[in-house]
Amino acid sequence: MSQSGKTVHLQDYIHIVKKRFVFILFTILFTFSATFLLNHLLSPIYSAEVRLLIEEKLQDVNITRNSLLPFQEEFFDTQREIFESDPVFEVAVLELDLHNKVKKGSILTAIKARVKSLLGLDYDLSPEQKKRHSIENAIKGLRKQVFVEAVRGTNILIITAEDKDPVQVKKIVNSLAKSFVERSLYLKNKDTMDASTYLKGQLKSVYEKLTKSEDKLDVFQFTEEAISLDKRIEFLVEKQIIVAEKELEEVEVDLEEEREKVEVFHAQVGKERGKKSSGSFGTYKILKEQQLLLELKKNELRRKFTNQHPDVIAIAEQLSLLKSRISKEDKSSKKGEQQAVSEFLQSLEKEFSEAQRNYRVLSVRRDKLTSQIDTHKDKLKKLLNKKSDYLVLKRELTANEKLYELLLKKEKEVGIESTLKVGHVKIIQKASLPVFPIRPKKLLNLVASIFIGFFLGVGVAFFREYMDISVKTKTEIDALMGGYPLLGVFHEQEILKKEKHLLPSITFTNPNSMLGESFKILRQNVQFLMQNNQKTFMLTSSLPSEGKTTIATNLAITFAMSEKKVLLMDCDLRKPKIHNYFKTKPTNSGLLQTEVPGLYLFQAPKIENFGIYLESDEFISVLEEAKNEFDVILIDSAPVNLVSDTSSLIAQEIPLLFVVGSGHTTEEQLSRSLESLKILKSNVAGYIISRLEMKNIPKEYKAYYESYFSD
Repeated sequence: MSQSGKTVHLQDYIHIVKKRFVFILFTILFTFSATFLLNHLLSPIYSAEVRLLIEEKLQDVNITRNSLLPFQEEFFDTQREIFESDPVFEVAVLELDLHNKVKKGSILTAIKARVKSLLGLDYDLSPEQKKRHSIENAIKGLRKQVFVEAVRGTNILIITAEDKDPVQVKKIVNSLAKSFVERSLYLKNKDTMDASTYLKGQLKSVYEKLTKSEDKLDVFQFTEEAISLDKRIEFLVEKQIIVAEKELEEVEVDLEEEREKVEVFHAQVGKERGKKSSGSFGTYKILKEQQLLLELKKNELRRKFTNQHPDVIAIAEQLSLLKSRISKEDKSSKKGEQQAVSEFLQSLEKEFSEAQRNYRVLSVRRDKLTSQIDTHKDKLKKLLNKKSDYLVLKRELTANEKLYELLLKKEKEVGIESTLKVGHVKIIQKASLPVFPIRPKKLLNLVASIFIGFFLGVGVAFFREYMDISVKTKTEIDALMGGYPLLGVFHEQEILKKEKHLLPSITFTNPNSMLGESFKILRQNVQFLMQNNQKTFMLTSSLPSEGKTTIATNLAITFAMSEKKVLLMDCDLRKPKIHNYFKTKPTNSGLLQTEVPGLYLFQAPKIENFGIYLESDEFISVLEEAKNEFDVILIDSAPVNLVSDTSSLIAQEIPLLFVVGSGHTTEEQLSRSLESLKILKSNVAGYIISRLEMKNIPKEYKAYYESYFSD
């Protein structure tokens, strides 16, 4: 992960946690203590539940209603809404007298009442209205305590209530369950009564229809002779129609045979007459033969068509004309008829006449049979129509009888059900007295508070680290310092954070410590700068608390312990404090001698105009005398960015040792300090990094430092 051009590793996060460990621990303790206090301040909340079985279908008595109104899939949700209705909660409120319980008024309630009064919203209510208002408020409050949950895949409702009083919560949930059962029973009985009223109305209507059906059937049986219709139909079909049709078939066969005989005799008689006959008698015979042929043809057509067919009508007209002509010829032939036929011809004519007579008799018989069959069929059709009407009336009567019986049975069942106190909602598990509260879960809260405190502390630590824009690493400081040489690096040790009073003289009390060795390295680097006969060095920084004074005192001690005569001048005139770090005694020259051999202190006098003193002849003379008497002179000055005192010293061209406190100064502040030094044309001999975190020590050296320089 990269931020501001820096690569951040997991080790950096671990370091932040270690660095802010005290704060994180404090956050954990704070959240744990707050949770512990809340556990004791919060009132315990108890919970009780009732389980109800909601049957999807009503009892058998209500099957009639179900058949009239189709079952709805939303039935289960409907029952749930019935439970959450006002009537159910109102019964529980009145039973437990919840509307008369006085609640402690809070400041917010008092303010709300006062505002209503000022706005004119405080109405004068009658006692009945006040009672109703208190009941509605109690219902609203009770709804907040009650929860309804459906068990997935079942018809079971779980009613749960919460309250501070375990006895009260048990009463609430049991009262609600009882009220819901009674409400469901009431609604079911109401449905039963509605069904009973509906069934009675239907019974009356169906009974009227049944009576009308019976009357219609009786009238039909006596007026339409509907009794023994099946026997009459059977007799008509088997004894009359079938017999007539069979006889008609036989006549048709005989008629066909006689027709063939007539045709044969006709041909023979015609042949003999052509030989023997003459005159009008011959004409008469021919006309008779034509009449016979037309009658044969007419009979054939009638077998195929009715009398109204055009061909049958045309043949009938021809026969009528032919008969009138034959009548005329018959009258003329009687006046002058001559006997000129032989015995053979007379015999043929006799047989021919007999055949014609038989043919006519059979034709008449066939016509009578055909007419008789048609009459029987018309009669059969009427009988069948009567039977159809009879069956319709019979079915209507049967249907009304069955419907009347069904409605009568259901009406009796409804009457029985109305006397029963059985509903479709059953309590399968009543609420018992709760033993332990459900809230607060003290142990869980305490455990959770530890984790919450830890993550909160870590989060705040990372946030503070993220918001910290100060320069922290050696790489960042080197980049900002440009080409100035690095003279020393001092790491901040955790052990010394608790013993800060040891830092100003750590090189005297523990010269072989890690910091002691670091100051020895700094001394060697400063001695390298002293090759040009330079004795005086000034230490400054951008801001206070960057370790400038600590470095000045310890560097002075290090020089003194190397058998140098050192003068440490406290020129931070506004806050002089170096004399507090040593045991001192005054000398004849006005300096202070410390317990460190060879180390002397210069404490500036108390003055008001600080900048003028550092430029005065008095201070310059003291500095010149010190150069002659001491091997090393270290001046501890004020921060560059705060006061102008340091500018007076810089103007004297004293080499400057610039201290940069890691994690204390920002990039902007350090850049402003360097810009000021550049403007003043200061002689920056080098810079020193202080308070650098231990994480920036290379791994290969860290173990060495910790083991060897731990003394």
